[in-house]
Amino acid sequence: MKRFLLLLTASVILFGSCANYKNINVGDVSIKDAKMVSMTKYEVELEVEVDNPTRSAFVVRDAEGLLLKSGEPFADVVVTEEVKIPARGVNKVGIRCDVSLRNALSALAIGLNYKSLDWDEFAVDAKAVVKSGAIKKKKEFKNVPLKKLYNYIKRKR
Repeated sequence: MKRFLLLLTASVILFGSCANYKNINVGDVSIKDAKMVSMTKYEVELEVEVDNPTRSAFVVRDAEGLLLKSGEPFADVVVTEEVKIPARGVNKVGIRCDVSLRNALSALAIGLNYKSLDWDEFAVDAKAVVKSGAIKKKKEFKNVPLKKLYNYIKRKR
């Protein structure tokens, strides 16, 4: 589940910039803290290294996503605070998320060994509002294969 959250957050940052997002790279993504609130809900804090060489700082807000497994909803992910990406430089950015499993039993059914997951079974629907200066854009992604996101982030490192 943690790997899915990392990929979802990185995708929002990678695809969400208003100011030439192709120049913005996500370097290292790590889980700073994870707290189990209940059997189906987790509070996760990520630390993401973002290289933003552009002159524009930007803010990602109202970011949320849905993780799909074999086309069926698996988990909801909501970024609980605005994510501020400073301009011109490599910075570590904290991202707080709430992850809610749709069905705790389906999570147990895939097992606790995330290395053995079949990436082809998972996809992501995500949306966010990105603001850079006076420009504000809504970004939305539907049915993006998780394997494609994982390979894209892996290649950028």
